[in-house]
Amino acid sequence: MRELGIPSYVFINALLLEKYIDMFIYDATFQTVFALAMTLNVFAMVRVIFAVMRKVGLTESYALSVAFAGLFNGSFIGGSFYPMAQLGAVAIWNVYFVCLKPFDRFHLRIDRGYADHVPSSFETMRGTTF
Repeated sequence: MRELGIPSYVFINALLLEKYIDMFIYDATFQTVFALAMTLNVFAMVRVIFAVMRKVGLTESYALSVAFAGLFNGSFIGGSFYPMAQLGAVAIWNVYFVCLKPFDRFHLRIDRGYADHVPSSFETMRGTTF
């Protein structure tokens, strides 16, 4: 099974780290601040694209939303070759996990964070459910 959402998130997070470093190294020039803002905009665009997919009646998929948001903003983030770099990163990710199988994909689930740290018994005592 090929992945799309997690490698796209990993790539965008790596770009976000790169843009934060660029902003501090190059004294927050207009270009670095704009690139950082467009990288942060990817996370908002994921929700917008998902809502548009729901409204239009397409199959709702966060994986496609993440990929499309990265591709749409990629050229604003770092130039015309960034969308191709994202596609290359997704391809390398899939080759790595299909051929080498370093660990189970279960360990890469994004939604594990909150449930691993806050037990459901604590949430039911507070009356909060997710």
